[in-house]
Amino acid sequence: GEEFVFLLPETDCDSALIALDKIREHIKTLSFNSDQGTFGVAMSFGITSYRESDNLNMAFARADQALYAAKQKGRDQCVLAPIK
Repeated sequence: GEEFVFLLPETDCDSALIALDKIREHIKTLSFNSDQGTFGVAMSFGITSYRESDNLNMAFARADQALYAAKQKGRDQCVLAPIK
């Protein structure tokens, strides 16, 4: 699987969850054609918010942990990183 980053300025985690879940739901309704046939795509999202005390590595690590949790829970879902 490939990994992508969505940066959503001025968006809180709850709003990001709603937006990304809509994208996830729409993507899974589509089919894609290749030389090897038609297939569907599922997406999992790890979501976090950038905090003043963060550096980029900290924020990306939190998002990556949430993404891993989404995959562990069965994929094709959005998971918010815990706020500590």
